[in-house]
Amino acid sequence: MAPAKINLFLHVLDKRADGYHELDSLIAFADIGDRLEIAPHAGGQGVDALAFDVTGPYASAFGAQELDATPHSSNLVVRAAWGLAALAGRRPDVRITLEKNLPLSSGIGGGSADAAACIRGLLQYWSIAPSRLSGLDDLLLALGADVPVCFLSASAQMRGIGEQIMPYDAFPALPALLVNPAKPCPTGAIFKMLGTAQSPALTLPPCFDSADAFYDFLRRQNNDLQQAAQKVVPEIGDVLKALGMADGCRLARLSGSGATCFGLFASAAAAQQAQSLIRAHHPDWWVQSCQLNRPERHTA
Repeated sequence: MAPAKINLFLHVLDKRADGYHELDSLIAFADIGDRLEIAPHAGGQGVDALAFDVTGPYASAFGAQELDATPHSSNLVVRAAWGLAALAGRRPDVRITLEKNLPLSSGIGGGSADAAACIRGLLQYWSIAPSRLSGLDDLLLALGADVPVCFLSASAQMRGIGEQIMPYDAFPALPALLVNPAKPCPTGAIFKMLGTAQSPALTLPPCFDSADAFYDFLRRQNNDLQQAAQKVVPEIGDVLKALGMADGCRLARLSGSGATCFGLFASAAAAQQAQSLIRAHHPDWWVQSCQLNRPERHTA
């Protein structure tokens, strides 16, 4: 499984000399997401060894360039497979089928989670222990800032440009509702709108006495990309308003660079009720209830 990644808060610390921004974010993963299947494939002796297919609700969003299975593909899953094969000295004689359930360019780590799940799955398929593969961390980061934390696939504080991952699960499972207004929000455009430092670095407390204490803590934090994202996709404001007005919603915020927003709810029943109401009023939106920070071992 390639679970959806949610930025419970996302602070932009500073802009580096190389143009990248230093980040500080608390990440949680949902119990929903995309799925990958890895199976043997008797490819030829050239670069056609790897086969790549996409199914699922968002398969039609993939063009020929994204379906390219060669090492020159723009697709993160394909690039991950070829990159790991080179690192491990293997030939990727596999067929990878991606079931695409999450919206594209939506701020919940879809492509990054898919790439990370591909690497986890291939390591298992080839019986390679991650700790024995030199250069794996570099490969993960080269694929994208969110790929290292998606490879961990567990709640964590992420800093730097994605290379500093500190596991952190000192908060309860969170009933949640994810809502996307069916609008892509390109990450590059959002970061170009930012200046220098937005927020200071944050030291997380060792634990929280209650769920209320955790919600109070989150309310004092921000997503520093939210204002810029709303300028690019104004419908984000409508989503946040719909979530905030739902009964039982404790917090509504943008995830990542958007346009997916999340609402944290008092109970799973409240999240599911909000799902039904928002779907009824906005049938063109993607609306999905889930749980965050639910202990679970994710596989490909």
